[in-house]
Amino acid sequence: MVKIFNGQRLRQARLYNGLSINDLAEILGVTKQAISQYETQNVTPEFEKMRILTEKLKFPSSYYPVCPRCGISLDREYQSFCDRCGQRLDWKHYKEAQIIYPDRI
Repeated sequence: MVKIFNGQRLRQARLYNGLSINDLAEILGVTKQAISQYETQNVTPEFEKMRILTEKLKFPSSYYPVCPRCGISLDREYQSFCDRCGQRLDWKHYKEAQIIYPDRI
């Protein structure tokens, strides 16, 4: 399964909007522990929760990217290569999380 969620970015978006973990948990209808797990990337939000996040936090789902190959959080949007595994990143097709050079390590 390809991970496409960056919990660090969720935390940044939450803080940018002046929300506490409790506030965001109430908006999503989940526990504060669930928000903590999203932010630490132990759990990826379900599709419906992502839809609510993008609507309420006013950040598109593409704001929360990770490398499609190794799953590390991408700190810089539109970087050409993953800092960890060297995966070339194609931002034009990123929503499909395409791996361009799967043999590159």
